[in-house]
Amino acid sequence: MPQLFLATALFENSHWTHLRNAGTVVWIAILYLGLIMTALGYGPWYRLINNYSINLVTPFTLLLPFATVLSTIVLLGERPRPIVFLGGAVTIIGVAVIIVRENPFARKARAGGS
Repeated sequence: MPQLFLATALFENSHWTHLRNAGTVVWIAILYLGLIMTALGYGPWYRLINNYSINLVTPFTLLLPFATVLSTIVLLGERPRPIVFLGGAVTIIGVAVIIVRENPFARKARAGGS
């Protein structure tokens, strides 16, 4: 994050003017993203990491773009092109394959192999 602030300071201007002129909606959005979305996003994520193996949890991060597109459809009424839906389907199938497939190490252990 420090790099982002540094880049912003170097390549953008009028920071204080924008902060002074920011309306109520902007501040509500900032609070919403900073507090609510962080709590709703990272809270369950850390709980999953605590309770399950990381190799089972990590593939779910691949669903973030799908969830983002879905929320723009539901909340903003956007209509993505068909290629976006194809990409979403491929992503969901890929995550399902990763999650559902049998762990080769577990199969080897059950077979008595080393």
